[in-house]
Amino acid sequence: MIDKINKRVENNELVVEVLCNVRRYAKYPINELTTEDLIDIIKKEYNITSVKSKPAHPVGNSERRKMQLSGTWVFTIKEETVQDVKEEEKPKTTRQRKPKTATKPATKAATKAAPKTSIRSRMSTLAKE
Repeated sequence: MIDKINKRVENNELVVEVLCNVRRYAKYPINELTTEDLIDIIKKEYNITSVKSKPAHPVGNSERRKMQLSGTWVFTIKEETVQDVKEEEKPKTTRQRKPKTATKPATKAATKAAPKTSIRSRMSTLAKE
């Protein structure tokens, strides 16, 4: 649905311009891009604190229902300092190996039945014991 996302930062403000593809066939659903959807996409790169402005019209993949293919959002972002970046970096933890435990000794029936392949021979061995 989303074709291009242009982002630029100006004085603790993130300006996001979105351009959507037109749906090709009527069988494809009409999707609307909401502010929450856009925040979910952008929050990986920026720390968004609030929405300053959003388009007055709905933005989506159709030109029906007063919907347009492009829109511009303006978000207020928190400027990351060097301390914030250091706090986000967490030390990698390593897994501890589990201690190796000794296996149980095999029983006589299991040792006799293991090399044989057919079920009849295994059943007859068990029946004899």
